Amino acid sequence: MISMEPVLRRGLTEWDRALFPPDEFSERLAAVQGAMRRASLAALAMFSDAYHPSADLAYVAGWPMGGALLVTLEGEPAMLTSDNGRGVYFQRWLTWIEDTSAAGGRIGPALADALRRRGVKGALGVTGDGLLSAQAYEKARQALSDFELRPFEAELAALRRRKRPRELIAIRTALRIARGSVAAGQLAFEVGASNAAALAAAERSARLGRARDFRGLANLEGADLRPYEAASATRRPFLALWCAVDFHGYWAEAASAPNSPDAHAEAALEAMLRVARPGASGDDLARAALAVLPSEAAQRALSYGLGAGIGLSAQETPIVRPGGMDLLEPGAVLCLRVVGGEQDKPSLASALIAIGEDGAKRIEPL
Repeated sequence: MISMEPVLRRGLTEWDRALFPPDEFSERLAAVQGAMRRASLAALAMFSDAYHPSADLAYVAGWPMGGALLVTLEGEPAMLTSDNGRGVYFQRWLTWIEDTSAAGGRIGPALADALRRRGVKGALGVTGDGLLSAQAYEKARQALSDFELRPFEAELAALRRRKRPRELIAIRTALRIARGSVAAGQLAFEVGASNAAALAAAERSARLGRARDFRGLANLEGADLRPYEAASATRRPFLALWCAVDFHGYWAEAASAPNSPDAHAEAALEAMLRVARPGASGDDLARAALAVLPSEAAQRALSYGLGAGIGLSAQETPIVRPGGMDLLEPGAVLCLRVVGGEQDKPSLASALIAIGEDGAKRIEPL
């Protein structure tokens, strides 16, 4: 029977083998296994939810499926999907992992069976368990009661923080799509579209540009930036637009607004860029931005966030915020943004940066 799912769950779905060939993932796997040995782990279970997929799992498997990925110290991983089996054929085309099977609602027991078949004994590292429902987590915990469970998120975050060359290509491609999306929204507005229609045009451009996912905010009915909720004929005096896109799992964002001379957004952004270097903290960058913003604009900027690391998640560490103690390190990629202005004066600036040994460098689209 031919049927139609009434909800668009994602955009472009593919595995670009030219961008991410199997050797890319075998090198990542070796790095993860090295971290496991240093942590004295016998195996690693990486959980993921189909609707809120795990970036850690995607780092190793290539495709963020729901279920669990089993990584042992030797050999290739095994992917146990939460699918009922109907989608496994399709999923196998999206990952390099040949051992992919459906576990349905039995992720915990299936994972325990796989560990026993491989003869694994000892400590089991765990990531992504917070993505599971309370019921699914309890079932998994009971099924894995023979193992000592240890959190492994911090170790994987450290590996993911330093972007590999192919990851940078994906991020730069995502930035190109994001900037094209912003430009499409601006063009639609310039020829008479409402603010809501301009935001819809921006998303359309992103989807046509091969984005897998899209996030967008615009000044739809008032001065605040909001997501598209319904068609609206309201046309504001200006368009302030922020777009984030996911290309092959990697995120980038871009923004635009007709900044007024006293908007201060660009000045705050430049202040963050001047202090962005290895060893600087999220607090250092936040303080630099807030020092040049008037009180009202500073509060507005904080309410939207001043930026964070970006990659397989739209927000990774380090997070730019007052009191943020995560340190910048070489190889990290961050997106910095300032949503400022006062009352109806638009103020919006953003930059994607790579941290090098000597400081920060703006990343340009590919």
